[in-house]
Amino acid sequence: MATACNDHTARVWDAATGEAVTPWLPHDFETRQVFFSPDGARLATLARRGAARLWNAHTGEPLTAPIVYQRNEGSGGVSYSPDGLRLLISRGGNEAWLRELQPETAALEELRLRAEVLSCTRFDAVAGMVPLDEAS
Repeated sequence: MATACNDHTARVWDAATGEAVTPWLPHDFETRQVFFSPDGARLATLARRGAARLWNAHTGEPLTAPIVYQRNEGSGGVSYSPDGLRLLISRGGNEAWLRELQPETAALEELRLRAEVLSCTRFDAVAGMVPLDEAS
């Protein structure tokens, strides 16, 4: 089991013995929610003022830097997809963010091409980043 605390921390506990499994897991603000991944290996925490974080549920090691999704007060929620590959972060019923948790495995050149398409730019060795429709 895990607890979220007003002292800006969360912690994983052994439900049978009551002993701490992890050290205190720090946030910059009060921790509001904790949620285990479907396989129990990761813990997602959600803090006040919009920062979520992923942790190794067995060791307490951080798996991500804080995932900042809002800067104002408000309620929110955090949940894993059933397969544990995505994290859903919501805010106050009117916004949500879906974060892929698996590392990208595409080749560097493929990632560069995706970035060009998404940004509508391409890299030119002389001019740097230029619009896609500009002639070489």
